[in-house]
Amino acid sequence: MGKGWDTETSRDVLTNPVGCSHPPHVVRGVNTPNETKGINMWIINDDGFFSAVQDWDDIDWLFVRSRSETDLKAFISTAQTAVANNDWEAEILHTPNRDYQWRTHTPKQVWSGYLASKANDIDYGNFKSHCADLWHREERDWVNERLSILNDAWLLFNHWPNGELFETQ
Repeated sequence: MGKGWDTETSRDVLTNPVGCSHPPHVVRGVNTPNETKGINMWIINDDGFFSAVQDWDDIDWLFVRSRSETDLKAFISTAQTAVANNDWEAEILHTPNRDYQWRTHTPKQVWSGYLASKANDIDYGNFKSHCADLWHREERDWVNERLSILNDAWLLFNHWPNGELFETQ
């Protein structure tokens, strides 16, 4: 069963597989009246590419989403090692009609512990080279495409300080 946006309750729910990955106000960038801070997060690390969003039914939980099942498996493996939370039984949900085809329901405490663990484990001098070595060694899916995305991100941020990409000609 997929997740979808339930217009009756304004909730991201498992029972309404409409194919929309996030509430309409997030897509349009319009805040709801009771929204006081950002709700989205993109993370790229050597485990993979992730999007983390609030579980609207429980403020202590969120959904960690990915376009790759292997990324979520790597997240769960690292998180379970880094954070002692015996109550979290991680389950990977496959939602093929969504923009993020894989997701897991995660306590915020686990997500923050995971991020802290990843920061503490940095032992490389070049992120792209580290990822290339690790992903090839692990025989991860779509290695060349992943590395191309990292390079594209690097190119974008390489031009950011002087605004070169944002100037109109």
